[in-house]
Amino acid sequence: MKEFFASKEFRRHLLLSLSVMGLSIVLLFLLHRKSEVNLMTSDEFVVEAFSDQWESGNSQCAISKKTISEIEYSYVLKNKKEYPYAGVLVRKKDASFFNLEDYKLQVLLSTDKAERLPLRIFNFQEGLSDIKNTNSFRLYQNNYGLEKGDNSLELAFNDFTITPEWWYTLNKLKESEVRGTDLRNVKHFSFFSDPASSVGERRNFSIKELRLVGDYSALAMQILVLCFCVVSLFVIFQFYRYQKNKRIQLTVQYKEDFELGNDGDKNFNALIRHYIAEHYGNSDLKSADLAAYLKVPDYRISDLLKENTGMSFKAFLNHTRVEAAKLYIKNSSYSISEIAYKCGFNSPSSFNRVFKDLVNKSPGEFK
Repeated sequence: MKEFFASKEFRRHLLLSLSVMGLSIVLLFLLHRKSEVNLMTSDEFVVEAFSDQWESGNSQCAISKKTISEIEYSYVLKNKKEYPYAGVLVRKKDASFFNLEDYKLQVLLSTDKAERLPLRIFNFQEGLSDIKNTNSFRLYQNNYGLEKGDNSLELAFNDFTITPEWWYTLNKLKESEVRGTDLRNVKHFSFFSDPASSVGERRNFSIKELRLVGDYSALAMQILVLCFCVVSLFVIFQFYRYQKNKRIQLTVQYKEDFELGNDGDKNFNALIRHYIAEHYGNSDLKSADLAAYLKVPDYRISDLLKENTGMSFKAFLNHTRVEAAKLYIKNSSYSISEIAYKCGFNSPSSFNRVFKDLVNKSPGEFK
């Protein structure tokens, strides 16, 4: 297993997979940056005050300061309506619809008292909404807790799935009659007053950051899952190939079958062939290593090889390596260079030379 993870082919394909993952992350980052809109400086959007005066109430809301770095506003709720309200909203300057799917809102907001902040989205829905009646637009709402002082919020619009019960009652609709979430035709979104705010009490707010940012978290998760699956399949596939190629290496034998003799009866022919078949991949293999294995003096190796193989040590080793290379070429997906090193040659050029001398073909021609 350690040899598998250390192999060049595994590392090369793993590097390729990681590169694809890296490029996907970079692409997501670029999409994120490209889709960012600073609502406090944008020429497309406007931030403005509103109140229940739209519906004959007398609550008040006013923006007292508006710069590229801060928007200050305050509101006072009045008693005329049963549920008075006020706040600020964000819309397109040309009053056109805009898409909030896969966006989130980054807000830095300061308040003089802890309270709840309802955020509402009004979305036009074909077949449901009356273009002349904003209250008929599909309403989504989430509530957020504010502490006294600065509050940093990151609000994902894809999380807005709740429509208040009163909206269904107002529009004489049942929940089953309205299809799922749709944020593609937003008229505006707004920061509403806390329903628990005391009537007649002035509330003061300061918005120091207000940004629309592309929310690609779902896409990022899909890409990560896909990359994980691809890498897992790659590892399984490469391990299968490794095991297959390893089996090829272990089947390198010779035409002559051999059996090890009884204890004390050394069958040098079998021992020599067995040892070389096991160690031919070692590029540093020397005749002294074989002598140590056979437990004979170095000077006897030459005679033993001549008697049992009819070749010198170098010739027999090259013969074994070329036989192994032929098996690799026929049955594996390794490149010629990889086979050269696996069979114990120090370089592809020396492998090509020896292979052609013994087979009368280059490795490429043989393949």
